[in-house]
Amino acid sequence: MYHNESDFHLHTAFSIFPNKEPFSYFHRCNYDRPENHPLHINSGIEIFIPLQGFSDFMVDGALYSLKHGDVMIIRPHQVHKTVLRGACLYERASVVLPADFFEDFRFNPFAAILNSSCAHFTPDSDAKAELMRILERMDRLLLGEQDDTTSMLVFSLITQLVCLAAKGAAEAEPKKTMPEELPPSRCRQILAYINENLTAIASVSMLADVFGLSVPYLSTLFKQEIGVNLNAYLRARKIGLAKRLLSEGATVTDACFECGFGDCSYFIRCFKESVGVTPLQYRKQRRFDGG
Repeated sequence: MYHNESDFHLHTAFSIFPNKEPFSYFHRCNYDRPENHPLHINSGIEIFIPLQGFSDFMVDGALYSLKHGDVMIIRPHQVHKTVLRGACLYERASVVLPADFFEDFRFNPFAAILNSSCAHFTPDSDAKAELMRILERMDRLLLGEQDDTTSMLVFSLITQLVCLAAKGAAEAEPKKTMPEELPPSRCRQILAYINENLTAIASVSMLADVFGLSVPYLSTLFKQEIGVNLNAYLRARKIGLAKRLLSEGATVTDACFECGFGDCSYFIRCFKESVGVTPLQYRKQRRFDGG
């Protein structure tokens, strides 16, 4: 047990460089339930560390079985969420940084992360102990009295954590998404199909036809096993893809049709509901920011 409080919440953001987006640090321990974890999409890179409780983790449809102290690496625009196996005391920590955060440094640890196929690894005992020490120092620093040096000290610890994750990702063998002894469930088959055919799936009804199931049964099954509405999941995956395409310079029309929306008005409405800005505004922001 890393933290001895059953309701601990620490969430903070720091801006170090004037021309970079801020980075954020999150550490929470609470009695939690599966329904409290919606889908997320970050524009930056997230390093996620489970510390207590029993959970799986879903990234772009791939399910990973996590142990305490494991490291998950979520790349920009990937749809992800915690999948708790039941109500439990759940503790986790994460860091989110812009993908270009270290690009002006002689050594860019994100280059190793982005060039690796590894999304999940278990650090060895020495690396795990160092990881826990970094998190403990971070908490102690942020919970204490802060001054003008705090942000730089936090930045130093964040850099150590990122370098540790980059080294682990570069050296680790990519893990299988779920243990081989688990029988393949219908939902894993559905997730695999979505991964391979995302842009061609126009509706939940189309997906139900592929698997020979009724829409209500398929929707209920997916919600029970994955903890999220199937229609919302499909939309989030497409929005995540659209954000990546727009960040890379695609036009709104190209992003709409490449993501399989089929109707620009509907795409713009869905995008704004999810992201808070229109696709065109998002594209201009990301191009202006260099991302």
